[in-house]
Amino acid sequence: WQSYASGKTHEATIRVWLNESEWLSQVGLLERSIRHTTIHEVLHAMVPINHRTHPASIMDVTSSLQLDILSAEDEALISLNSHPLVRPGMTMEQVADLVVLDEELLDPPMSGAPPGALELAMNAFTALQRADSAGFRIRGSWVGGRCGQDFGWADFEIADFESTSANVVRFMDGANRFVIISHPYNAWGDEYWMESAQGWTRAGSAVVFDRTSWRVGFSSPHVMLASILHFGDEDDITVSRPEAGLVELSTLLDGGYVAMDWSESETLLIELTMDEESYEVTDYFMSWRFETTHQDSCPRYDVEATEGAYGIDVVIPDAIARGSDNLP
Repeated sequence: WQSYASGKTHEATIRVWLNESEWLSQVGLLERSIRHTTIHEVLHAMVPINHRTHPASIMDVTSSLQLDILSAEDEALISLNSHPLVRPGMTMEQVADLVVLDEELLDPPMSGAPPGALELAMNAFTALQRADSAGFRIRGSWVGGRCGQDFGWADFEIADFESTSANVVRFMDGANRFVIISHPYNAWGDEYWMESAQGWTRAGSAVVFDRTSWRVGFSSPHVMLASILHFGDEDDITVSRPEAGLVELSTLLDGGYVAMDWSESETLLIELTMDEESYEVTDYFMSWRFETTHQDSCPRYDVEATEGAYGIDVVIPDAIARGSDNLP
């Protein structure tokens, strides 16, 4: 709750509610979520600042990772709002008449240190979210114990992004063509479509994953980047530049942005390559290691992705468009 006139806050009250999410507790992010909500609501009250539509912003509620840190742009906006020449009620046009912004300088501002590992990962996440679709060639396998299932090279396409997932997923290898259409509110309502001689028909999730040995969550670039940004530490991420225009990140994480009943803990090895200017991920490799609770559960899942392309047209077959309950 706020009391302000012409943009000047006179008094404010914030309320931070109890978050009892079982998933957040299981994945180990409950405390971070509470900190995120607290900072988010304090900024509403004290700056004041409204919601933003930027994947890196702590004020974004639709496409961000709900991190408990302010982005560089958040800090710049708050700093500008606090500038002694800026008064309550001013428009950006009026502010620009008084304050010289970086883009208006005759000479570019002096460049600082190159972005660190976590900033690079955030830039990659922002680029992915803004594209709202992407495609890769992937292959992978379950490894260890009684496992030995693998899948060869396949086209993996994703579109219509939420904060850490895609509402539309296509998987196409030499023998299988599947489409997953997510339910907007209930994961149990996700639709799995399979192409056969009879055309596109509904299938259960077990049919999709048993046929392919592929798992969408363990293959997702969203989950990969969310894992780095939620569980990564700057000092434990190696940054290298194998050739001009490319940046590589590699790290071993104690935990990932997943939660399974059949695994007591996870480690995740990540190696990814991105374009140094666009921050679009071109290639990545993930190796998930699980501490399984059952002898029949597989202890490792590897996935390799190449040929990353952003902003692609992910085509939904007409039969799915007509028959889906989840598409708008």
